[in-house]
Amino acid sequence: MGKQLSRRSLMKGAVSGAVAAAIVPLAAAQEKKPADANIDRRLAETEKKLAKPLTPEARKLTREALKAVEKSMADRLKTKLPENSEPCILYVATEHKR
Repeated sequence: MGKQLSRRSLMKGAVSGAVAAAIVPLAAAQEKKPADANIDRRLAETEKKLAKPLTPEARKLTREALKAVEKSMADRLKTKLPENSEPCILYVATEHKR
């Protein structure tokens, strides 16, 4: 005789299948998002904090600097560490918002 499924195991299978089906389109949508949109967003946020708008030359230099930061962050995550080693940790001070 075949093994009888319980409601709990049936629901687990259905939920895991639904999650797997939802993850694939989300991953594809994230891959299509251009990196320049993220840089433009960060540049706009930075410019809002300034007293005066950036000049076109300063905006170009800032965009290149942000691209370099994004690239170095991605390259840093590609580095594989040997087993039982401690990574170098960089603590970044952030402003506490009340």
